[in-house]
Amino acid sequence: HITYVTSRMLTDQIGYIKIDEFSGSALEEYQQAVDQLQQQGMQSMVLDLRDNPGGFVDYAVEIADELLPQATVISVRDKNGNTKEYTSDNDMMEFPVAVLVNGNSASASEILTAALQDNGRATIIGEKTYGKGIIQSHFNLSWGGYLKLTTASYYSPNGNAIHEIGVTPDIEVSLPETLQENPSSLTDQNDTQLQKAIEVLSQ
Repeated sequence: HITYVTSRMLTDQIGYIKIDEFSGSALEEYQQAVDQLQQQGMQSMVLDLRDNPGGFVDYAVEIADELLPQATVISVRDKNGNTKEYTSDNDMMEFPVAVLVNGNSASASEILTAALQDNGRATIIGEKTYGKGIIQSHFNLSWGGYLKLTTASYYSPNGNAIHEIGVTPDIEVSLPETLQENPSSLTDQNDTQLQKAIEVLSQ
């Protein structure tokens, strides 16, 4: 069994949830983590999507739906200009949210980040994301091979392209070079991005 989500309380009121990848049981693990942290008194949440390479877009859309009121989550546009929108319903969790991202946050994690940012639902903290926002389709060929084509692109609720552009945080904070070179030495206390999130949520 692979665990995709870790969570804990940072303070009496601030919860922390890290999603490593939007795969497997990640959505269910996230929902369980939110429930458990709320039972422990969570009034605001840090959502850590750093180094999250993406995965199932449906998971990102579902999490956005749970955090947003009725709004556009993401739109998909093909080369002919045909657009499909993913939207959220009116039910939402109302606690404040800060999202942590970095240059390795890609694909589905960027879709969730852009949805929360454009709808003014969360403060995005960290470094500019990777910039992977395309849909690739596979077509089986008669001789046993397959063809992979890029067939559409993702756009944020405000109509901004994600691919090769990424999402720019509201508050740009980098980790010290020594921590980037030696991630195992990262702690809550020296994690400058996490500390900024705690500061924002404590205001």
